[in-house]
Amino acid sequence: MAKKLELFYPIKPFTVTQGFGENPEYYSKNIPGLKAHNGIDCVASNGQMVRASHDGIVTFAGEDGSGGSGVVIRTLDEREYNGGSAFYKSIYWHLLPTIPVRAGQEVKVGDLIGFADNT
Repeated sequence: MAKKLELFYPIKPFTVTQGFGENPEYYSKNIPGLKAHNGIDCVASNGQMVRASHDGIVTFAGEDGSGGSGVVIRTLDEREYNGGSAFYKSIYWHLLPTIPVRAGQEVKVGDLIGFADNT
C-alpha cells in the first residue's frame, strides 16, 4: 500500500489569501475551462525564500511564456489516492525569474526552490 502524502509549508508564516475552489463565479466567467481557483494563494514578501513542500523531482522550472515564473515538483513515488495510488505534483508560482533549481533535479522537503515575486 502506498504511503500518504505529507506536505510542509513552503513559506513561513503561511497565511492563505485565496483557497482552492474559491471564487467560481469569477473564474468560470473570465478564464475558459476553469471552474474555480485551482490553487492556494498565500502572503509572501518580495524575495522571500520558497521551499519544497515534499521530496520529489523538478519537472518544470522557469517562465511560462506569459511573464509568470514557477516550479513544478512531482513526487518520486506514487502515494495513497482514493483507494489506490498516484503521483502528486505541487506547483509554486508567482516566483522571481531567478530560479535556483532546474528540471530533472531531485529536491528534498525544505530545499530552496525559488523566491517570491510581488504578484
